Amino acid sequence: VKINSHRIHSQRIADSLIEGWYESDEARTLDGLIQPDDRILELGSGLGYVACLAAKKAHRGQVLSFEANPKMVVLAKETVQLNSIDNVEIRNGILALDEGTRKFYLSEHFWESSLEPNSNWNEISVPAESIKAILESFCPTVLIVDIEGGEYELFKTSFLGGLPF
Repeated sequence: VKINSHRIHSQRIADSLIEGWYESDEARTLDGLIQPDDRILELGSGLGYVACLAAKKAHRGQVLSFEANPKMVVLAKETVQLNSIDNVEIRNGILALDEGTRKFYLSEHFWESSLEPNSNWNEISVPAESIKAILESFCPTVLIVDIEGGEYELFKTSFLGGLPF
């Protein structure tokens, strides 16, 4: 997967790409997980790397990916375009029990950003979409979660307990 690394403003994240360990565990996990017709719901797009890998594996399927950080949404969409992948949709926002907005805290290193308050990070407001509505309309067969504190409310409830993942 090609990534415009020159657009990443965190040296730590750029180094992880250069050294080959950025999302390496996640990438290896996809090999045995994704089938060609899968519909993948990803929570936490980041740079779009995992979404692109998943889309290549699910080449007859679809990937719907959510990212709270608006700057990362731009980079993730660039990654998808750079790799000529047409079965990925990246949306800005989070999934929650109800629609609306949520406070989101941006770190210099995007993988540390979170819904959990941090006085050292910039606070922004992000759109929240209903997990129930997305599950009913998209009908995912695989759920990928890499959100470092995002969508925490989903996992505090038994809501996801009966899902076919």
